[in-house]
Amino acid sequence: MAGTYMHELGHTLGLRHGGADDVGCKANYVSVMNYFFQAKDVHASRKLNYSESALASIDENNLVESSIIPGFPLDTIYWGRTGTVVSGSPVSLGEVDWNENGTIQSVPYDLDINYFTPKDCIDGTKTVLTGHEDWSNLRFDFRAYSDGNMAVAGALPAGEMDPESLFATGASLDSDGDGVANADDNCIVTANPGQADLNGNGFGDACEPASAATDLSATISASPSTAQVGSNLTLTLTATNGGTSPEGQVFLSQVLPDGVTFVSVTSSQGRCQRNGSAVGCDLGALGASASLTVTVVLQPLSIGIITTSVEGTRSLVEIGPSPMSTGGSYSPPSQRGRRR
Repeated sequence: MAGTYMHELGHTLGLRHGGADDVGCKANYVSVMNYFFQAKDVHASRKLNYSESALASIDENNLVESSIIPGFPLDTIYWGRTGTVVSGSPVSLGEVDWNENGTIQSVPYDLDINYFTPKDCIDGTKTVLTGHEDWSNLRFDFRAYSDGNMAVAGALPAGEMDPESLFATGASLDSDGDGVANADDNCIVTANPGQADLNGNGFGDACEPASAATDLSATISASPSTAQVGSNLTLTLTATNGGTSPEGQVFLSQVLPDGVTFVSVTSSQGRCQRNGSAVGCDLGALGASASLTVTVVLQPLSIGIITTSVEGTRSLVEIGPSPMSTGGSYSPPSQRGRRR
């Protein structure tokens, strides 16, 4: 819905489906004014934006496959070839198989590459598709408009799609060609016909970003269950990666409670050190479904209740506060983990 608001606002500010013209679905026009980018069915991770630069023109009568559009701002170039399917090619390939015949051709050829469902995109002609930079071309002086007070920016282009038609068209697409329509696909940019989602967060494992594919949590336990003043109280901190991808770097820190003497800290990997009133650990990488531990030894100084907490940074995890009774029994609290 946000994309539709921006799209219609763009018309109010003088933009058309092709920027300065009514030619829609241009591969070299990355703007919310382009039907490809009005909703997020085609490229889910892009930001809603008007075009920030005028990309190089594309001549549909002289298509070159051996090079990409210079300065293209997304990781994938999209175009319409069959009227119903949006094609995509990773920018990293450095080439575009416009006719999708599996071969990068050295000889230029002609092809309609903005042939898609909306009316503005199915004129059947082969033309020069021009890029457009939107932001500096927005028109804010509503007094220049014909009716004197309503921001109409001239007549809207013929064939403007209503929101229902737009979303119905987008929902029927299968952008990654995995046999699952975008409307039902939990990862529309990478083929994943099995729809695997190990952590059940609604995003397919195939396109889970590293920050989400890792699921760091931490727990804390104390031993013995009844601590004595002047004797050792051992805290065991356990960091676990419950996600599907390894975490490249794990940092764990614990704020030392008041009323104790610090004795030592050790870890199952990496290194730890005391820094003032806290213990910090650089634990290195943590594989998927793996755990590691940090052991902190303290000595209570007086009878009462002491409170501590553990934090994991990078993906922040907070556990606590965890009450530990000195001179009495200790019952571990329920733990809670949180990512930022």
